[in-house]
Amino acid sequence: KGLKATFRGLVVGTVLFTQLSSDPYSDVSVFLDLSYGQLSAPSTVNHNWHVHNYPISTETDNDKGCCLSTGGHWNPYNIDITVSAYAVNCAPDSPFACEYTDGNMPLSGPNSIIGRSLVIHYTNSSRLVPYESYILKQLPANQQLSCGLGVACGRTIHMVYSNE
Repeated sequence: KGLKATFRGLVVGTVLFTQLSSDPYSDVSVFLDLSYGQLSAPSTVNHNWHVHNYPISTETDNDKGCCLSTGGHWNPYNIDITVSAYAVNCAPDSPFACEYTDGNMPLSGPNSIIGRSLVIHYTNSSRLVPYESYILKQLPANQQLSCGLGVACGRTIHMVYSNE
C-alpha cells in the first residue's frame, strides 16, 4: 500500500510512502521527488522533514497561517527526545542517531501517519513557508516556530494504492 504527498507551492513534487499491505509492522519506504517551484531559487540541502500531529486547517496552501495549524511532531508513544542520550547522540557529526529512520511509521492502524501533515523545514529548523502536505485518512516539535521563512507543506497526502 502507499500514500502520496503532493506539494504545489514554494516546493513542488511528491513524497511517496510505501509499506507491505500484508504486514503493518514492516518498514516504510519513503521516496522524495521535490524541487523549488521557482526555477530561479538556489538549491539548498539538509532540510529536516517531519510528520506533524494535525492536517492543515486553512483554505489554501498559500495562507500564511497554514503553518500554525499542524501542531508538533507526530509522537504517538510520547518518547522524550529531550533526554540526555538523544541530545548527546544526535549531532551534526552523527546525523544517523537523530530521526533518520523510524521503524514505526505505519500506514494503517491507530498510530498511522494518515490524516496528519508532512512538514519540510528550512536548514535552520524553521518551516518553509507555507506549504504543507496533508495525509488523508486515518502524520512535539523540538520547538514550535512561527510561520515565516521556513516551511514547505504540500496539501494532499492520500492513499494511492492498496492491495487490501
